[in-house]
Amino acid sequence: MLYLLRTAHLLNFADRILLLVRIAQSHRDNKSYALENPRMKFPPYRIIFDAAASCHFRSYYDSGLPDAAFLLGIMRGYMSHREIKVCEWGCGPARLVQHLRQLDKGIARVIGCDYNAETIAWCKRSFPDIEFIKNELTPPLLLDGDSIDVLYCVSVFTHLSEKMHYAWMAEIRRVLRPGGLFIGTFHGEKTKSKLFPYELERYESGRLVVRDGVYEGSKNFVAVHSDPFIRGKLLADFDGVVQVKWPSFHQELYCARKPL
Repeated sequence: MLYLLRTAHLLNFADRILLLVRIAQSHRDNKSYALENPRMKFPPYRIIFDAAASCHFRSYYDSGLPDAAFLLGIMRGYMSHREIKVCEWGCGPARLVQHLRQLDKGIARVIGCDYNAETIAWCKRSFPDIEFIKNELTPPLLLDGDSIDVLYCVSVFTHLSEKMHYAWMAEIRRVLRPGGLFIGTFHGEKTKSKLFPYELERYESGRLVVRDGVYEGSKNFVAVHSDPFIRGKLLADFDGVVQVKWPSFHQELYCARKPL
C-alpha cells in the first residue's frame, strides 16, 4: 500500500489522514497522561507526529529517558572528562535532549538542532535551559568548527538522499573537535527484510537504498544503509567505526571519532 501511495504521489495526503486517526486513537490516554504529569510539556500533535508517526504522549516521553541514558552511557565510554559539549542534530520535540542534563551534570553545553521551524520554536519556549538552533535541510549548522565533543542523531540519515548523506557528514566532521564522537542510527539489517528484491540487490552490493517521491527529510522519505556503505563510504574519513547493539531500538547504531 505504501509503495502504491508513493508512486501515485499520494503519500503526503495519506499522511494527513493518518494524523487525524492517530489523534483520535491517542486522545483518551493522552488526556489521562497529562493529568498524571501536570508539569510535563506536551508538543502539538502535528509536531510529535512529524517526528514519531504517532501522537501518543506516554510512549514518546516514557521512551525518552531510558534512550537518553543509553546514549549517555556510550558518550561517557568515550568522554571521561567532566565537562562536554553535546549536540543532537534532528532533535524533534526534544524526546531525548531534554533529559541529558538531568542525567549528567557534567554536560557543559546542550544544543538541539532541527530543520522544522515550528518544532524549534516550541522547544525554545518549553526548555529555556537548552540551546535550540534551527538549521535548513542542507548544511551548515550554525556552530563553530571544532567546537562540539559529541554530536548524535537518531533517525535522521534514514530520511535523506545520498547527496545529503555526504554533505551532512562533512558538516558533522567540521563541527566536531579533533577526537570528537559521532553517534548515529541507520536503517540496516533490522530493516532489510522489508526491501523489495531490486532494493535488496542494491543493499547487498553496498549501495544506498532510497525511497523518495515525498519531501526529503520527512519521515516517509526513507533511506536504508548496509554496513559496507556506512563503513566504507559514509564514515570513511572517521576513525574507530564500531556498531553498538541497541536492542530496544529498530535501527542500527554506529559510533566513530573525528581523527586527531
